[in-house]
Amino acid sequence: MSKLWLTYAWSDNEDGSVDHLYHRLRKHGVEVRMDRTDIWAGDYIWEQIDAAIRSKEIDGWGFYVTEASLRSGPCREELQYALGRALKANGSFPLIGILPHPVDDAILPRALSTRLYVRTNTLDWEAQIADRLSGTRSGGAIPEPSPVGFACHEHDGLKFVEVWPRTGTWSPTSAMAPADQNCQVIALYRLPRGRPASNFASNGSGEYRRDNYLGCYIQEPVDAVFSAFVIVSEFSGHIIVAGGDGYQWTLNLGVSA
Repeated sequence: MSKLWLTYAWSDNEDGSVDHLYHRLRKHGVEVRMDRTDIWAGDYIWEQIDAAIRSKEIDGWGFYVTEASLRSGPCREELQYALGRALKANGSFPLIGILPHPVDDAILPRALSTRLYVRTNTLDWEAQIADRLSGTRSGGAIPEPSPVGFACHEHDGLKFVEVWPRTGTWSPTSAMAPADQNCQVIALYRLPRGRPASNFASNGSGEYRRDNYLGCYIQEPVDAVFSAFVIVSEFSGHIIVAGGDGYQWTLNLGVSA
């Protein structure tokens, strides 16, 4: 089990936040050492902390970064001990900033701001720390997102579904909805990305029918700069968008039909 020395401000644990982090990391194979687990009563505190951080048993150092810990003299003292070991270790002793809340980079110590830190609101923050301490990668491949981006807008009383390809260009582009659902495609326009408008500069759309689907199409090229804006009667059910390359995607707009 990899071992991490954790520096934190005592006030940050008044609600149990540091103890929660301690147990979350242990469940991911990281043995957390800190003052309350390793410092003996009756002995000089700083000699013990310095010895603990320099110990070969410790694989890395973590700093629970908050406004309180950044203001804390003792926390800054531990940072200096850890930085001293990291400089001598030539990259083999990581200094890991652990951020439970956003912190302005400008107030972070350079020893942390110049390194990739970990935010605890990410899904794999424990694995990021465990991987760095062990020098391995436990995570799988990055999930591939849909090649299509879309967003819903309301503007001037109209409901828009904005759709765009993340790469490439579509021409023509069509959008359609089942004829028997409440949500229907009213019109389709090409407009600048993220800018729905009711005064359309586009030439507008033609009618499109396929099986039990009704919709519209445009010939103008659609890409990551100029989106297709589908005007719909309501945000419910689903619509199908097809690009010029022959692919089509189903976009779910709500739970009701």
